[in-house]
Amino acid sequence: MADFRGLKFRTAGDWGEILTKYFGASVIFLPGGEIYEAMKRGVIDAFEYSSPSINIAFAFHEIAKYAVFPGIHAPGVLMPFIVNKAAWAKLPDDLKLLLREEVLAECIRNYSIESVGDIKGIQTHRERGMTILYLSEDVQKEIEKASVDFYNTVAAKDPFFAKVWKSVSEFTKAMRETNSLQYAK
Repeated sequence: MADFRGLKFRTAGDWGEILTKYFGASVIFLPGGEIYEAMKRGVIDAFEYSSPSINIAFAFHEIAKYAVFPGIHAPGVLMPFIVNKAAWAKLPDDLKLLLREEVLAECIRNYSIESVGDIKGIQTHRERGMTILYLSEDVQKEIEKASVDFYNTVAAKDPFFAKVWKSVSEFTKAMRETNSLQYAK
């Protein structure tokens, strides 16, 4: 965990706040298109961007020696479907149902394609000289502990966030139990 202290780390959002507040990193936000040059010139020491399949196209293997997994800062990819409320209200129920199912199907398709692409992405990282590292469970637990504290602090100040955080926490606990029963370690 001491390796984070003073590290010039490109990231954004809550993960950036957690890195700064709990681990002493120096968080810098840059658009994705600026990461390569910033890393090459030493403006940043580390960064997070996307999945292995997406990162290949950015040639990050040329400027980074290590790829570290899992991406605990973003344990899932959001695929939001955003629609104007008034337009949605005008749709008949049968079209709403059809649209919901089509969006779900697209999310599953995208997830599947990216998952298979990530297999090739990790292989390509290795072939191009990157070392793949896995964060120890101790490090993951320390980050999770800090994250829970961070979100509990936010929840104490915001009733709506508290409601969402409670739901997310309960779901995470239930999913972990289910996964531990279904999948071998």
